[in-house]
Amino acid sequence: MIVDTILHADRYQHVDPVFAKALDFLVKHANDQDMHDGKYEIIPDVAIAYVVTKNTVPSHDAKMEIHKKCMDIHYLLKGSERCGYTTHFEESVPYDPVQDIAFSNCNDEMSLSIAEGSFYAVWPEEPHRPLLQVSESSEVIRKIIIKVVLS
Repeated sequence: MIVDTILHADRYQHVDPVFAKALDFLVKHANDQDMHDGKYEIIPDVAIAYVVTKNTVPSHDAKMEIHKKCMDIHYLLKGSERCGYTTHFEESVPYDPVQDIAFSNCNDEMSLSIAEGSFYAVWPEEPHRPLLQVSESSEVIRKIIIKVVLS
């Protein structure tokens, strides 16, 4: 997992060419509060961005997830969230190859607070639980999630 602010995106340009294009998209739209929720194709079928407005949830209302084909990059346009993380994943909802996702009821080994203007990147097969509340109450957040098929 990579966790950083968008100000340091250039540090990761060498990781993978498609990952670099995804980061370029985030840098370009880092302060774009007028982006509409929806799908944005960066590289068709290889790097797809989704702008979403969601409510954060308590950890007991969210499942751990993994992806097998894609890396996830989450960037916070507005608000903050926690992301749970574990090294142990047992599927409770079997892997769906069309949606590229499996779920688990496992617990977090740790969680990270992700602030507005920050991003985290989760490699394929890396268990994570996004959209968790930072405080006692839910908040509305806006984020860009990019699905990346690494080259």
